[in-house]
Amino acid sequence: MSNDMVVTARSFSAGESANVLIAVLIVLLACSAIVAAYLSLSANDARLTRIVADEEGAFSAAESGLDYGFVKLKSVLMDRRTWPGTDSNCLQKVLDAIPPPPSVSTYAHSAPSGSVAFRLRVESEAMNGPITNGPGGACVEGVSQYFSITCGALNPRTGIGCVLKRWVRAVELPLIRFAIFGSDDTAIVPANALEVHGPVHVNGDLLVGGPAVFHDPVSASGRILLSREMSGEGRGVPRFGNAAGELVPMVEDGTVYDSDNESWTGDALRRWNGRVLSGEHGVQKWLPPAAWAGGREVIERLRATNSPSCSAQKEAEKFAGRAVLRFCILTNGTVRAQDAAGKDVSARFSNVVLKIAGETNGWPIFAKEEETGAYRFESAVPGMSVYDIGSKGFFDVREGTMALPVDVYIDELQAAMTNLYGPAAAGPGSNIVYFTRDDPDGISNGVLPCVRIRNAARVFLPGGLTVASDLPVYIEGDVNLGMTEPFLVAGDSATFLSKAWQDAFAADGHATPARAQSTTYNLAVMAGGGGMASPLNGLRILEDWSSGAELTFNGSFIDMWRPALTTGRWDTVGLAAPAITWRFDRNYTVKAPPGVARVRGVEELRWERTTWAREGW
Repeated sequence: MSNDMVVTARSFSAGESANVLIAVLIVLLACSAIVAAYLSLSANDARLTRIVADEEGAFSAAESGLDYGFVKLKSVLMDRRTWPGTDSNCLQKVLDAIPPPPSVSTYAHSAPSGSVAFRLRVESEAMNGPITNGPGGACVEGVSQYFSITCGALNPRTGIGCVLKRWVRAVELPLIRFAIFGSDDTAIVPANALEVHGPVHVNGDLLVGGPAVFHDPVSASGRILLSREMSGEGRGVPRFGNAAGELVPMVEDGTVYDSDNESWTGDALRRWNGRVLSGEHGVQKWLPPAAWAGGREVIERLRATNSPSCSAQKEAEKFAGRAVLRFCILTNGTVRAQDAAGKDVSARFSNVVLKIAGETNGWPIFAKEEETGAYRFESAVPGMSVYDIGSKGFFDVREGTMALPVDVYIDELQAAMTNLYGPAAAGPGSNIVYFTRDDPDGISNGVLPCVRIRNAARVFLPGGLTVASDLPVYIEGDVNLGMTEPFLVAGDSATFLSKAWQDAFAADGHATPARAQSTTYNLAVMAGGGGMASPLNGLRILEDWSSGAELTFNGSFIDMWRPALTTGRWDTVGLAAPAITWRFDRNYTVKAPPGVARVRGVEELRWERTTWAREGW
């Protein structure tokens, strides 16, 4: 049998061939429809993608215009010649003169009608009064005014556009509105208990650690960070008060809630209800006037008018430029006093003589009021005797040098100002007195010239009192116990001496410092805090407070510069840090001491998407 395969061909009839052809055509048509549908869908997707991209581009261009408008508006509002003194109509004309932002790629800042789609508008009058949601959520007194920025962006080829509107608020308030104000990066890392009552704001990063407790809103234009080295077991953890008054820690279940945490923005809002805010939340810097922005320049002496570095604006903003009285003690001991007009009034003032109660090691022990630490006088001419330049000085263990003060007796100074200017003294806002002293021994790095505040238990001048100096300031004894009028002391640095202080106990830098007594200081202080690595870099001490003596500070500490004359480090002193109760005097929400600068900022409140028609474009 043969193994060859035999294939027999079969022929189709005409009818069968037609059926096959029809089937093939149907399949081809179906495939064509599928391909056409796919191509149509792809084209539609591409068109939708282009539309979405176009809309996103218009949104970005409009948002860019808002940012441009914010910068331009802020530059106008930060000019103290323009705001807040300009009325709304004139201010609107200034804003109307600002040109629109440049086009972004294919997007023009114009409406479909062809009109310019950019507007800065004054939305309210400048209002002087309570700002219910101020810096960090605080309620403070100041000036506020509302504005809006509106910007549209249009792609003229496609007609796709977007219109956005941003609401902002300009705020101006005295520096005194804060319990602590830091003009730069600031650290608050106490070794012992520190309770802070009152708003805190820092123009920069805020580093916190240890057992610090903040009961009121805290804000920083930079980051808010935990000091890991100074916190934790045995050291304590910082806590912040939430809206319910509960103290919520920065560390919980091993998680650190600070700016290094990627979920910080939302976590802070949830944990502290908007009372702890940083730059990540849009917190702005609060900027002072030109002289104040220059650091300690504001406390320096007046420059000669023919000096190349003399700026009339800055000189007028200095404490010395606004003082109704200026005292300078020359190297030879001569006292020179001038009034605001530059007239010599030295003959109107004289030296006090203190009552001596005893002595130790050849140094006098002076008679003092036990309750307040006020000094008693052996002789003083009422209305004239306001200072003492006869002190032998004392040893500042932190600086490692003898300090020679001009002792200023606040009770007598106020009486003299009343005698000179009448019952209202110089008037509210004008009671500024400036003290300085030339180098007492003429030797560089020798005796440290300084100013010391004494007998300040009562401040009664209408509108309060400000005492300023370019020198280190020492504040001795109870201060402003009635708290009826505001009191400010400004200097290179501030050291707090208790009402138990006697120069004799610090005559030669005793290894064992004198023991302090509980003392209350109700005032505002403007001084160099050295970054406040500890609060004691701001509230300096020279006594032993470890025996249960309490240091109570009611007021505001404004850290505006680093000390130039007092640079000794706290950690080299060897003194035990006291427990500090730091409270903000609520009187400062409605009252400010004479001469305190006003800081200002522009806050972004909210934004919305609007339409061409709604904006009249």
